[in-house]
Amino acid sequence: MTLRPYEPADRPGCLRVFYSNVPEYFAPAEIDDFTAYIDDAAQRSHHKESDWQHAYFVVSAAEDILACGGYAIHQPKAEAWLTWGMVLHRQQRMGIGQKLLMYRLKAIFTACPGVTIHLDTTQLSYRFFERAGFQVTAINKDAYGPGYDRIDMICRQPNG
Repeated sequence: MTLRPYEPADRPGCLRVFYSNVPEYFAPAEIDDFTAYIDDAAQRSHHKESDWQHAYFVVSAAEDILACGGYAIHQPKAEAWLTWGMVLHRQQRMGIGQKLLMYRLKAIFTACPGVTIHLDTTQLSYRFFERAGFQVTAINKDAYGPGYDRIDMICRQPNG
């Protein structure tokens, strides 16, 4: 299993990962937002905006994309956001999502010590992030569509 930066050739594999999680974890209407995000991901990671640092990654085995996810860091405000993290449905609960999450958290905390990391997820996944130290800050009923509540969460770098 390899964790590496996203490349445009990974697009079909990332879309397979997304679709494997519809409708259980993602609303069908979210595909346009995800597609736009990954279509811009490679360009964003190479373009160095003055205040932002972007990265998107894939976890692959052989030729298959098993997971993908990224982040965006806003250095001046010491804030970051986890972006579009997901694991191929049949590969869930095997530690792949945990590996990808821990990799992203370490990269963010290394790049911007003291950062506050934000994410939004659904009621179906928020406990995964709670186990990693995230705390719920807001709940918005049906924000992603009927039956898909938006759960806003934050995580701060542990002391020590």
